[in-house]
Amino acid sequence: MQELLSAAAAALNAPESLVSRSAAARAKATGSSVEDVLRAWTGGAAPPAATAPTPEPAAPEPAPAAEPAAPAASAAAGAAGPIDWAALAASQGMPEKLLRRSVEAKAKKSGQSVEAVVAEMTGQPVPTTGAAPAPTEPAAPVAPAAPEPAPAVVGAGPAVDVYEPAGPASEPAAGRAGDAAGEIRSDGIPRWLAAVFVIVPAFAVMYALFLPNGPSCGDAGRLAVDPVTGVAVNCDGSEYGVEVVDFFAVGQEVYAQCSSCHGANGGGGGNFPAFVDGALLTVFPEGACENHVEWVRVGTAGWPDPTYGANAKPVGGSGAVMPGFGSAISEEELRAVVLYERVRFGGLALDATLADCGLAEEPEPAG
Repeated sequence: MQELLSAAAAALNAPESLVSRSAAARAKATGSSVEDVLRAWTGGAAPPAATAPTPEPAAPEPAPAAEPAAPAASAAAGAAGPIDWAALAASQGMPEKLLRRSVEAKAKKSGQSVEAVVAEMTGQPVPTTGAAPAPTEPAAPVAPAAPEPAPAVVGAGPAVDVYEPAGPASEPAAGRAGDAAGEIRSDGIPRWLAAVFVIVPAFAVMYALFLPNGPSCGDAGRLAVDPVTGVAVNCDGSEYGVEVVDFFAVGQEVYAQCSSCHGANGGGGGNFPAFVDGALLTVFPEGACENHVEWVRVGTAGWPDPTYGANAKPVGGSGAVMPGFGSAISEEELRAVVLYERVRFGGLALDATLADCGLAEEPEPAG
């Protein structure tokens, strides 16, 4: 038994353990002994096939003539015809595709022809070059066994496939009904899509809780809406797309240069006149903003008349000198500081004073 196993392993170029398991599976499938299977694989007689009991017919009929084994005959015939791989695979109890790969690998490794390897496998005379193949006796038909794949032998050199019992092959994913062009389907959804289904609703709930009325005006460039016209406007109600200058704030910044003489609160100091308690409007009353602007522009040294203001106040009569700011600040800043003094210390209305000082112009487009 061990000698047969070693000889079969050498003939198939496979480990003895895999050959032993394959022979046991082959013997079980054909109803023969392991020794007969090993002997057939080493070139001996093929193992007899298991025969099933046949019922007795009512009337005897002539049995069909036995056909010669196609794989053995065609394998040994060589030039007589091509190898019938399907019949040979059925006689050996192996799948056709893997049997063919095994034979071709063994032929390549041994330097023999494929026909010679098939002849050795089936126990037929090995054909020689230029000689006609010897006729063979028809062999009894062997019942084909269900092909059962076994793992391929991995070693140095060409791989030889050895088969042993295994479960039915599972259907490939690309061959399932309903798949188009081999597309592999998934029974679930991608993880990133499942995360989106969770994160987006959670974000919406948080947004509704913390910002029920939406973002405030000015956040990320958000505008307001005029409740009367329904037109988008700036947050202060001015027309969107135009720049509005706050001249009162500009004048307040410029007045820092005047506060050292006239006081931060317009109370004056020393020989410098005060602006509060009606003192400013006594000299430059309502509607006289232009005279006030000119006085700040040129000062004592540049005033053309001996007196100034509505009450004909003498120029330099208090002993103080009013400097001219026309060359120190811009025209817009000059008018803005006069506006600030007249509104802050004189108590005049802002809108009317803007018009009186020439600052109530149409706003210019921004940018």
